[in-house]
Amino acid sequence: MHLFVFIRILLQTKISEGELHGILFPKHFNPAPLASAEGNVWIPIVLFTSFTLLVILHVFERRKFVLLFNGFINASSVNIIYREEYSITSRISLLLLLNYLLISALFSWQVALHFGILNHGFGGYALLLGILFLVYLVKIIATKILGGIFQIKETASEYVYNILLFNKAIGLILFPICLLIAYGRQFSPETLIWTGSILWALMLTYRLLRAFLLGIPNSSVFPFYIILYLC
Repeated sequence: MHLFVFIRILLQTKISEGELHGILFPKHFNPAPLASAEGNVWIPIVLFTSFTLLVILHVFERRKFVLLFNGFINASSVNIIYREEYSITSRISLLLLLNYLLISALFSWQVALHFGILNHGFGGYALLLGILFLVYLVKIIATKILGGIFQIKETASEYVYNILLFNKAIGLILFPICLLIAYGRQFSPETLIWTGSILWALMLTYRLLRAFLLGIPNSSVFPFYIILYLC
């Protein structure tokens, strides 16, 4: 409605061509161009793949998407989700975990590149991706072994589910930050990097704290959580 009123005022008001040009193209409007790929053509491919995964989940797994978000916010909801859909090989789990690996590795590469720690392109990204995958694979296997030692396999499985649940949330949070670092010239890369790093650290701290508090009421499980907390 306001646009039509504005057009009517323009039509009823005598205005010169120069004034019209000044209205349509103000002098102080200088939008920053998109960041160039600088040879890293794989970055938009990674971001587009991640975006496609999220769209698929939003369209076909919206209910479980909401349940996972509730599980991250409310600890009591995790047990419900765990009972309904524990399998990490389900479609929503696999796609969200894939998104986490792609985005967390990309963010780590962007941080390393910004501070001059890593100057390689796709090779450096693939290295970080492999390291992240191996770290969590070892952690999951170690958790399963500890669960067998303490004879609390069900608790160990639930802890693994919590680890993966938080990883899925981290992938969702870091996606827009990675996108802005890559193409948002209006924002300071250093500010975005510190924002993403702080959010990631807070998420990991929250995950460890919640796991630690859940183990306190149960004396038989508490040593298991202590070991995991220190690892």
